[in-house]
Amino acid sequence: MPKNVTLQLPEELYEHLKQAAAALQQPVETVLVQVVQAGLPPAVEDLPPEQRDDFEIMARLSDCELWKIAHSSLSKAKQRQLSSLLNKNQLGNLTESEHRKLESLRQEVSLITLRKAHAYALLKWRNQRIPTLDELCQE
Repeated sequence: MPKNVTLQLPEELYEHLKQAAAALQQPVETVLVQVVQAGLPPAVEDLPPEQRDDFEIMARLSDCELWKIAHSSLSKAKQRQLSSLLNKNQLGNLTESEHRKLESLRQEVSLITLRKAHAYALLKWRNQRIPTLDELCQE
């Protein structure tokens, strides 16, 4: 059920919204709802159930703890193992147990990536400066 909200917007912001709405051929209210939705941190409800608790906890972490997650990565040993298994997989030489290990590592990488993205989104929402892609590549 939609809720009505009354806002006082600075004139300059309202004019910008009006221009965007005109360009999109949408009512100002529709554009404003889209802007609010885009600016909110990710909704935990959109995540798979097994990951919700972890991500709800992340919302309560300090900025410092979120930065640690944002800079986290797969251990060097697991990176080497993943690389080796990927190479072996390309050659079609994986055993069943190696295939299971590869899938496990892929899932771990996916979870790390998802956690990092969520941490960055929360940090951005908290007005932290997020590094550019070039800056991330230099790390």
